[in-house]
Amino acid sequence: MRERLVFVRTDPDGQIGLFVTKLGSGGPRQITPEGMIVHEFFGGSWSPTGDRILFAARSAADHRLATWMVNADGSGLQQLPIAPSCGGAFSDRRATSCFEPGWSPDGTKIVFTRQTSNGHNNIWRVNADGSGLLQVTHAGGDQQPDWGPSR
Repeated sequence: MRERLVFVRTDPDGQIGLFVTKLGSGGPRQITPEGMIVHEFFGGSWSPTGDRILFAARSAADHRLATWMVNADGSGLQQLPIAPSCGGAFSDRRATSCFEPGWSPDGTKIVFTRQTSNGHNNIWRVNADGSGLLQVTHAGGDQQPDWGPSR
């Protein structure tokens, strides 16, 4: 199996995209559409099976971050359907940002940081299909979650 990397790249015009490359076999390939506003501080999270990638992006410049999923080849792009939703307009005081997503070791759950409009960050968990939302922390200053290995 070839090793693959996913990473964020900023082009000379300041556009940010998510790229995948196979080590030792050519250059990187962009897997997010041109113009998508990808979160520049998080390069994506591979599913345990290696076929899907989670990342954070904005649907528009005046919107908060949402969690997105894409197949490793760039097909099947979709916003994770979390309810209540993530990524609403900045002008909406109820809107939240969802970012820093990561897969559970078995690929059935996703953990992420959710930020309220007043800047409070907490860790949340959801099923991989976006259902079953559960708040994990309540302190208001938590972020950068990561699952431990399965044993």
